[in-house]
Amino acid sequence: MDRLRLLSIIRLKQSATGRKLPVEGRPVRRLPVEARVLQRPAFWALDAAIARVFAENFEVYGARKVWRQLVREGVPVARCTVERLMADLGLRGVIRGKPVRTTISDKAAPCPLDHVNRQFHAPAPNLL
Repeated sequence: MDRLRLLSIIRLKQSATGRKLPVEGRPVRRLPVEARVLQRPAFWALDAAIARVFAENFEVYGARKVWRQLVREGVPVARCTVERLMADLGLRGVIRGKPVRTTISDKAAPCPLDHVNRQFHAPAPNLL
């Protein structure tokens, strides 16, 4: 298969899926979180600041409140960066409210009686 035809097929697939595909069969390189963090020493100080703010506030702050505190302290950082780094560090704020309780029916309980006294007996198909 010639290169021009291969590139046209790749572009067609990219436009259909909206994702970038590897060119000429090269695999997409994804690094684990630990390796990504080690590659960016600029984020090391930010990780320490996020962990400090999180610990100073009794480990209840979520990403939005940690980000607001960092901005108050004069640290220029985007909220999405704080969210990503908190997820990488395994930090998560406390969720307010009660947990959701779903109804679980008792299989041993008898079914209620039919109070309407419905009779579902059709004399012929599609007639009720």
